[in-house]
Amino acid sequence: MAAKAMKREAVTSAAPTAKRAKAEDVDEATEVERLRTLVTSLKEELKKLKASSGAQGAAAADAEAEPLTTDEGDKYFELSSKRRVTISQFRGRTLVAIREYYEKEGKQLPGKGISLTVEQYQKFASLVPAINKVVERK
Repeated sequence: MAAKAMKREAVTSAAPTAKRAKAEDVDEATEVERLRTLVTSLKEELKKLKASSGAQGAAAADAEAEPLTTDEGDKYFELSSKRRVTISQFRGRTLVAIREYYEKEGKQLPGKGISLTVEQYQKFASLVPAINKVVERK
């Protein structure tokens, strides 16, 4: 009789544990799904933030850039492998040139572009925030 009572006790105590395990599995699956949704949402928000602050972040990093020096001693910043902003002197005036460069006989030579006086460059620089707003809307 004691054996039957022990068997019955084992069966009754096992049943709630199985039910509890199933309930825990459901709760765990629900929690995992909730966390996946949250991660996906956070990834989307991060993409949006990177897109909106990408230009600002790049501008901040570029503001810390050190200029390079040409063979002639002029300072310049590379915009890409074929474009530069160069600060030079011509006939006693400082010019800021934005130019495309091409390679000839292993040397980078200036091509098409524009040279701005310091006053023109300052005006352009003051317009950059307004230009950025228009670019961001596009």
